[in-house]
Amino acid sequence: MISNNYSKNILYFRTLEILLFVTYLLLGGLATIKQPEFGLGAFMLGGLSYVFLVIEHKTQIIFDKVNGKLICKTKALFFPIDKLNHVELLSDISTIYVSTVYDNSNYGNSVNTYKLAIKLKNQKIIYPFGNFSSSNKTKYDKICQRINKFLYQEEMPTLVIKESPFLLRLVFGLPFGFMYILTSLYIINPEMIKPVIDQILYYLIPAIEAS
Repeated sequence: MISNNYSKNILYFRTLEILLFVTYLLLGGLATIKQPEFGLGAFMLGGLSYVFLVIEHKTQIIFDKVNGKLICKTKALFFPIDKLNHVELLSDISTIYVSTVYDNSNYGNSVNTYKLAIKLKNQKIIYPFGNFSSSNKTKYDKICQRINKFLYQEEMPTLVIKESPFLLRLVFGLPFGFMYILTSLYIINPEMIKPVIDQILYYLIPAIEAS
């Protein structure tokens, strides 16, 4: 039996994202009041960092032979709360394949991307990882092979496929967010934040020089 902490309330599921948005808004607003020219920078830096922090969520596809169910769920940001995206019967699955997303908008050049698709017997198509697509077709081909092998060849009771993206959050979200919060706090209260900045520079500059 697969037990999960599911949330049907979208506001509860996105609690941390809402709190983060309110925090960003308050910091940017207070900093802009004190230094109006920071307004555009707050909008751009804060907006970018927020989007990169919250855009990626961990997704799981669960094939449960014990209960005969297919479960697709998304994990809340940093919280042990899941949102159910799809619940279907394994017996209703018709085909699992890699769907091609055709894009001819790049000045006439076709740039195709791919995403995992599950077609049901009633012709309904599920995209378990959402509408995001990737240029890595090999990755989804391997996932398809793994699922088909589990469904039709193996005797294992459960198969879990995970998509745990973090690149955008790590490369852009965290650094931009750190800069935004630090800059906003410095504008609001320089005396409080200046020692923190000095301490960061104390360790950062030698590391940059060494590299």
